[in-house]
Amino acid sequence: MEKQAARSRIACLKIPGFPLQLFFRRHPEWRGHPIAIVDEDKPQGRILCLDETARRAGLLLGESYGSALSLVPGLRGKTFPAKEMEKATRELLDTLECFSPTVEAVPGEPGAFWLDATGLQPLLRSLEVWVVGLERSLRKLALKAFIVVGFSRFATYAIASFQGQTSILSNPEQEQQEALQAPLHLLGIDPAALGELQKLGVETIKELLKLPATGLQERYGQRVQELRRLASPREWIPLQPTLRPKPLQESECFEDPESNAIRLSFAIKRLLHPMLAKLAEQGLAARELLLDLELAEGGSKQERLLPAVPTLDSILLIELVRLRLERLQLASGVICLNLAVLEAKASSEQLQLFQQQPRRDLGSAEQALARVRSILGEDRVVVARICQRHLPEAKFTWEPLLKLQIPRPRVTGFPPLIRRIFVSPKPLTYNATKGGSRPAPPFPPPGFSTLRPFPEAHIRGPYLVSGGWWHREVRRTYYFIKTDQGEWLWIFYDEARQEWFLQGRVE
Repeated sequence: MEKQAARSRIACLKIPGFPLQLFFRRHPEWRGHPIAIVDEDKPQGRILCLDETARRAGLLLGESYGSALSLVPGLRGKTFPAKEMEKATRELLDTLECFSPTVEAVPGEPGAFWLDATGLQPLLRSLEVWVVGLERSLRKLALKAFIVVGFSRFATYAIASFQGQTSILSNPEQEQQEALQAPLHLLGIDPAALGELQKLGVETIKELLKLPATGLQERYGQRVQELRRLASPREWIPLQPTLRPKPLQESECFEDPESNAIRLSFAIKRLLHPMLAKLAEQGLAARELLLDLELAEGGSKQERLLPAVPTLDSILLIELVRLRLERLQLASGVICLNLAVLEAKASSEQLQLFQQQPRRDLGSAEQALARVRSILGEDRVVVARICQRHLPEAKFTWEPLLKLQIPRPRVTGFPPLIRRIFVSPKPLTYNATKGGSRPAPPFPPPGFSTLRPFPEAHIRGPYLVSGGWWHREVRRTYYFIKTDQGEWLWIFYDEARQEWFLQGRVE
C-alpha cells in the first residue's frame, strides 16, 4: 500500500467559500461586507460558509445565524439554492474532467475535489504546466482555487484547507509533515466537538493523532473519528471517480439553413428513434432532451425539454419538441442541430407494449402540463408549498410541479373558508383627522370608504405578528372586518410605517 501511495500523484483542488464565490459572481457589490451562507433564513439557521470579513470578526461555521448576528450586527445572511449549486458543480466537473480522467468530489464539502495526476508527466513538460492550465480554466469560470499536488488524499486536502496557496509537494515525507500542522477548525468539525478538543489542547492533526482511537466517535462524533483514521500515514485509499451519466448524443447538419419548425422536428425524429431504441435495450427511458441549435447568423440556442415522466414514447417527445420550436425565433435558420438525451430507469410498464390505464389518467394530465411547459417555459406550471415563516405573505412559496397526485380531501363538519392573500399588501386610504395624525390600533380608523361603519360585532382581532428582528423587524396588528356588503376583509396596521394595509379576503 505504501509503495502504491508513493507512486501515485494526487491533486486536491479546493475552492474556498465555493457558495460565496458563486454568490459574488451575481452580486459583486456585496464584497467587503460580512456575508454568511446559511441553510435557512431564520435565527435557527446554521452557517455553512463565511467570507473573510466575517471570519475576522470571530464567527465560526456551524453556529446559528441568530447568535452570529448578536456578535456581528452587520452580518448579511443568504441561502443558496440547491439547484444553482448542482448546476455550478456540473459545470465545474466538466472543466476538471478535461484535465484528469479521474475526479472525485470530497464528501460533504462543495467545491473540493481530488484529481488523479498520476502519469501526466510524460504528457506534459511538468506538473507545474498542468496546474497553471487548470488555474487558467477556473479563472474563466470566475473561480479562485488552491491546488495541492501530493501523494495521498487526506494530506493534500488538509494542506489545501489551511495553507491558502497552490503548491506541488516533492516527496511523501514533506507532505506528511505539512499535513500534521493543519488546524482542526478548518476541517469541518462540529463547533461543540471542536470546543471540547480545544479544552484538551488538541488543535491540529498532529495533536489529534496522539489521542487513542477508541471512543473518539462516542465522545466527539463521526467526523473526528474519520479525520483521525484518514490522517494515519498507513491509510491509503484509491480515488473513486464521481460517476455521472453521459447523455446519448447525435447531430445533423444541413446544406442550407433550416427555419421551418416541422422540418426541424422531422430531423430530430430521425435522430431520436435509434436513441430511444438503445435506451429500451438497457431498461432506460428518456427523462430530459437537450437541444443545441447552431444558427446561420452565428451563436446558438440551447433548449431543455422535460416530459412529465421518463418515457420511451417518441410521439410525445416529438410533440414537445415541435411545440418548443414553434415559439422560437429562427429567422436566420439552423445550420446544425445537436440532440442529447438524459436517461432514467424505466418502469416495467413503460417497457411493455400495452398497459392498462386507470380510470383517472394522471399520465395524460401530466403530458398536458408538459405541453404547457414546452410552450410557455419550465417555470409556468407551479404548486404552492407551505414555508415556516412569520409573515402571512411569506408562508408559502411556488415550486415547479413535475408530478401530479390524486387528491385526498379531508372530511370536515363545516365547509372550509378560502383566505385569498395578495402578493403585496394594498395600502388602505382613509380621511385624515383634523390634526393630521395617523390612526393607531386597537380599532381600524374611521373614514375608510369600503369599511365604514365598524360595529364591534363585525370585528375579529387583534392578532399580533412580530418577528424579523434578525433582518428587518416587522410588527403588525391584524383584524378580520365584515363590510356592509357582507364581505370579510383581512387588514393589518404596520407599526413601522404607521399605515393600514389590506392583506386579503376571506371567502
